[in-house]
Amino acid sequence: MGRAFRPVRRAAAVLTVATAVLGMVGCNSSPELDDLAPRFEQDARALIHYLANTLAKPREDFDIVSDSSEDVACSGEARQRVFEATFVMRDGDPDNNLDDVRRSVWTAFGAYGLEDRDDPDFYTEDGDYYAISQHGAVDDLGTERTFTATNDDETITFEVRAAGHPGSTVVVSGETVCAE
Repeated sequence: MGRAFRPVRRAAAVLTVATAVLGMVGCNSSPELDDLAPRFEQDARALIHYLANTLAKPREDFDIVSDSSEDVACSGEARQRVFEATFVMRDGDPDNNLDDVRRSVWTAFGAYGLEDRDDPDFYTEDGDYYAISQHGAVDDLGTERTFTATNDDETITFEVRAAGHPGSTVVVSGETVCAE
């Protein structure tokens, strides 16, 4: 009776190993930077244009520190794209400016082709979305706000850091994950 079950046990062992190997292959598939870069560049440019048009003094006046067009080395063969831009906060009451920063960050993702279906998640035509979060409890934030927006597969992240005081610097940055 022991010999009759050996082929079944071997088949089960082979199936288990095959399933594990296929599972590892699926888990090791990472995004290609060439696939992420165009979307990242498009979203970065749209985001800075929208925010600078809404919050900058003068409107649409911003400086790009890193334009997201070049690959940046990560570990090994991996690369990523990064974006950073700054602009000067417009005149106005600091509390009102910070409220406008919050509204503008939420709105920015709807302004360039993303549909607001379920605030705070904004979905793209492909069903992708950015989940947006504000760092810290409102009472703890003082005169600064930091917002982070990450797409649904966590391959692209943007951050907006702002103080509400007129003349302060607003920093808009973003990055892709490290990919090959």
